Amino acid sequence: MKLKNYIKYSFYSFPLQLVLVNFKRNQILLLFWLLLFLIITNKFGNSYGIPLLFLVPEYMGVVGFWSYFILGVAFGVYIMAFQITSYVVNGYLFPFIVTSPKPFARYFLNNLFIPTVFIALYYLFSIIFQANEEFLGFWEICRNIFANILGFVLFIFFSFTYFFSTDKDVYKMVGLSKEKFERKKISKPINKLMEKDIDWKVKNAPDDNVGAWHVSYYLSKPFKLKPARYFGHYSMQATQKTLSQNHKNAAIYSILIVLLVLLIGVFKENKYFIIPAAASITIFFSLMILVSAAVYSFLKDWTFVFFISLLLIFNYLSEFDIFKYHNTAYGLNYKKELVDTKLLVGKENIQESQKQLQQILNNWGKKNHNTSKKPKMIFINAAGGGLKAALWTYYALAYTDSCLDNKLFSHTMLITGASGGMFGAAYFRAKKLINGEGNGNLLSPNVINSFSQDMLNPTAFTLVVNDIFFRLQKLSFNGNKYYKDRSFELEKSMNANTGFIMDYPLCFYQKPEYESDIPMLIISPSIMNNGGKLLISPQNLAYIIPLKLKYEHIEFLGRYRNCNSDSLRFLTALRMNAAFPYLTPFTRLPGKDKIKLADAALNDNYGLSTTLLFLSKFKGWISENTSGVIIVNISENEKRFEFAQQSLLDDFLKPLESIFSNLFYTQRNNQQLMLDMFKQGFDGNVEVLNFNLSENEEPISMSWHLTKKEKKLIFESINCEKNTENIKRLKSLIED
Repeated sequence: MKLKNYIKYSFYSFPLQLVLVNFKRNQILLLFWLLLFLIITNKFGNSYGIPLLFLVPEYMGVVGFWSYFILGVAFGVYIMAFQITSYVVNGYLFPFIVTSPKPFARYFLNNLFIPTVFIALYYLFSIIFQANEEFLGFWEICRNIFANILGFVLFIFFSFTYFFSTDKDVYKMVGLSKEKFERKKISKPINKLMEKDIDWKVKNAPDDNVGAWHVSYYLSKPFKLKPARYFGHYSMQATQKTLSQNHKNAAIYSILIVLLVLLIGVFKENKYFIIPAAASITIFFSLMILVSAAVYSFLKDWTFVFFISLLLIFNYLSEFDIFKYHNTAYGLNYKKELVDTKLLVGKENIQESQKQLQQILNNWGKKNHNTSKKPKMIFINAAGGGLKAALWTYYALAYTDSCLDNKLFSHTMLITGASGGMFGAAYFRAKKLINGEGNGNLLSPNVINSFSQDMLNPTAFTLVVNDIFFRLQKLSFNGNKYYKDRSFELEKSMNANTGFIMDYPLCFYQKPEYESDIPMLIISPSIMNNGGKLLISPQNLAYIIPLKLKYEHIEFLGRYRNCNSDSLRFLTALRMNAAFPYLTPFTRLPGKDKIKLADAALNDNYGLSTTLLFLSKFKGWISENTSGVIIVNISENEKRFEFAQQSLLDDFLKPLESIFSNLFYTQRNNQQLMLDMFKQGFDGNVEVLNFNLSENEEPISMSWHLTKKEKKLIFESINCEKNTENIKRLKSLIED
């Protein structure tokens, strides 16, 4: 009998009842928890490095005390948001709580099961990842965990300082004067809404401590149980007014949190306010659930319908430019009309392009002239993949060029590719332009460390405090004004990490490319409207675009000449080429056609198709003036394709999943066919060398953030057997 009673009282304990009520009534709220649980246990977003943002957060380039402290504060914000939302949505089902001192504090204590499990799991996985990913010692790990706990506890403490001063039980409420009890100080519309809220809860709340959500015991202190008090001798109106008073205080607290986030956003230009990306994500989740709680307070069961209706309204209004924000390309004039397409495909423009590119080839030939033999012409294709691809591309090119006494750079005619890879290749080219013929300090630790610094924190932070609210701050560039958003922050990080050596308009590189002091570099973001490419270069590229693709592939310099295309910020071109969905918005170009640009990887992650466009147009000159072509591909190892048994759910989901997961396989297969066809029609030798990032069994995340371990794996890859052989082979090909 005692066991039976123990089970009964345990089941009807307030902590367990709150867990059950959350699962039954607050599934959307639990989805945020589920996502966080999957992230910290390394089950969600692993390929994009999302778990590492939480488990080893970085602040101002350091994984240490302050990064963990700030994330601890963010956890405190999220847990308070969860508690407030749960209290507002479910509190009326447990009227007994108003008979205890500090009702919200008691509710908070009894609703800690999910947060406690989360925090415990987080510390477990964080300790493991700090040791394995950042190579931290025992005392450093202890310091970081302590910092996280300190941030979390301090925020909860200050929050309860507010709630303890406003949290009232039913005795205090009943003892108030009639004027205060009726809240005459509150404006009439809000008072009316709160009265309707109370009436609804009176009708739907239990009139005694029985029924679906009966509670026998609750935690009055962390390790002390007390029986739930009978509240039937109080009118339901009085108990629900008490809860409503506390809900008002919770709503004020929520507004203060939102205002604090907006205030921080005003100072986002200050590096000290750029918090870890994981903290930004956590605060974003907090804002979402606080907003849902505020709406639920007034709309109750109509909340879901309200959000769906709001989404449909916003979707409709977004069709009109006045209600829609567009990410822009810095340097372009959005008030001018475009050049007529007919002029671009006209004979005169194509001949001008051919003449210009032909002269660049001639200048390349003069630079590499050798009386005893014809030179090899090198084309570099750099695959995308965030900061991983950027660092790998830069390091592979700088290291290989140093081994070849600058001959890799001097023999390279063209560089193409996608997102991170192009960022790394562009930085390599910019450093070589500054250093002239020598390699200078390209491989110095300071250069490498600066280039590989985190770029995700400011981007994610700006998304939370600026882009989801109002974009108010503007910047001036080339006489035009543009709104600052997370794309601007990404460019700002690119600029700082590269020592500001690429902060120029596109036309800055026209002369050094034309005179063949540096290789040509073609940036080719994908055109979302038709699946084609936008070919961005300081040179006129009209000649290399096949006639059949004149309206799918767009030559940027000519098409947007009236919009000052040669003044496009070079960093903007690199950013548009790396527009990863959600993280950086798609860019809209000037003109009535409303062209939108996405990551180059959607069309060609490897850049080979652009290389083949160039080769096919000048294969006669190349065959006559060179001893062959070397195509250097810089990418990561291809994953082995596996045929696995699929469940019924897999059969339903995998058709869509396979389209995206196999996109790069498809590109590789198609490009291999294109390369084979080119070789058959080319009167010369074509050698392909693949410099692959060796990830073995430890994949490196595709993100704008890298851990120490991931950087170490990248540096070690250049010395793997295959890449060492490639360097030797490349040297022998150039010298033959």
